[in-house]
Amino acid sequence: MNEPDASSDWRNRADAFRQVLIRETARVAVARLSEVSWFGHRTWEDLSRQEQDDVLGWVELVSTAQIEAFGSALKLAGLEVDDA
Repeated sequence: MNEPDASSDWRNRADAFRQVLIRETARVAVARLSEVSWFGHRTWEDLSRQEQDDVLGWVELVSTAQIEAFGSALKLAGLEVDDA
């Protein structure tokens, strides 16, 4: 009998969390945008499916970029990164 791979389970849970985090971040972003007059005081639920997908795509792009830039930003700010 094959037991589930623990690292695979961890990756699945991490991916599920990442998806939830991106969706919730998108909801917060839309809530913030709704305070700006040009956005029209719309809520997440007011957006079309395409608009929601577009916002999710941008949030994922920015989240990934922030993760990738974190180490170099620390170095540029003069903070030491412990590689241990």
